Amino acid sequence: RRLVGDSLGELYVPDLGDFVPVDGCDDLYRQTAVDACAAARSQVDDCCNALGDAGETCDAYEEACVTDGCIDASLAADASEIDTRVSIFTDMVDTLCAENDPLTPMLDPATLVVDETAEDAIVETQGDPFASLCVSGVATFDWDEMMTTSGAAKPEVVAFNMDVDDSDLSLNIEVALTYEGRSSADDNGEVYGTTYVLDFEDFDAHEDSIALPGTCQNRNADDFAGGDFDLFWDYPLNPINDVGSAAYLAYPPPDSVYGAWSVSMADADQCGVVVYTGKFTWNDLVSCEDYSSTTNYVTTVDDDVAGKLSLQGTFYINVVSPYAASGDFGYYRVYQLLSQPFVISVNKNIQVLGAAGINLFTISVIAVYKEDGAS
Repeated sequence: RRLVGDSLGELYVPDLGDFVPVDGCDDLYRQTAVDACAAARSQVDDCCNALGDAGETCDAYEEACVTDGCIDASLAADASEIDTRVSIFTDMVDTLCAENDPLTPMLDPATLVVDETAEDAIVETQGDPFASLCVSGVATFDWDEMMTTSGAAKPEVVAFNMDVDDSDLSLNIEVALTYEGRSSADDNGEVYGTTYVLDFEDFDAHEDSIALPGTCQNRNADDFAGGDFDLFWDYPLNPINDVGSAAYLAYPPPDSVYGAWSVSMADADQCGVVVYTGKFTWNDLVSCEDYSSTTNYVTTVDDDVAGKLSLQGTFYINVVSPYAASGDFGYYRVYQLLSQPFVISVNKNIQVLGAAGINLFTISVIAVYKEDGAS
């Protein structure tokens, strides 16, 4: 079901009959991962106890070690993949407990927030070891609770602005969104990747593909070509430096074919708010279409009687996760955050008839407005 107008917040749930999502952790490797991560925990237990949060941080890291280690081993059919996750686990704890660690003042248990899904480690150092760390965790949410429970955590549009520059008839968009990591669903213990889709067409939960974006979407198909579907959902834990990197495709390089997107973190919060800005000229907007170039997203209306030319379209923001925690089954979980129709209307002043019989005219802006979602 496609979401339009003021019908916001509805989740497309496909009828899959007897389909059951695949557990990415093969039982063949599960106990090996549990034992290896438990052994690693025992080696750093003194440090875990010294953190002052009753071991909650290390519990989360150990859970992540087990989950990721088992999935990695299952995908590669190689138990040695678990060792990599064990090393990440112990390195994380060692970083937190290093002598004279600049993070020490921040580890007050009253303020420490741990990513409960623990799919990925909360703290990651790159470049300057303490230049930008998600010490307060990365936002997560549950798809079922978001739909059924009032006040449940969910992705949010923190701020939104849309206007038109009269000088070049460009549509300018600025949107601030909560920075999301993983999500959960179906009470199955699995974790799901999460990304934002910004486009001039709604994201269809079955017909669209995250790897085949429209020409004006906040991503480019070239960055996804030939890639592993599971890697399309990785997000950076050092986002000030890495958001918009091809290494983390949950927040990919915003290289649309037409127009210009940019992405950055809000200065006030290292890991809390991500900001997208976009600029689309009139010509960019009329070129916005789906990946296969079969559907134009924006419509031009030429009213010769009134002497007006209008450009009409709708801007959408959707949060998207794969339907299954591991693997591409052609379905997605989709929640629409925003649906904003717009119209750019200009006045045509006929000045001269060209030699080929074509009317040449100048354009002056007479109206730019956002339509009410119900109109």
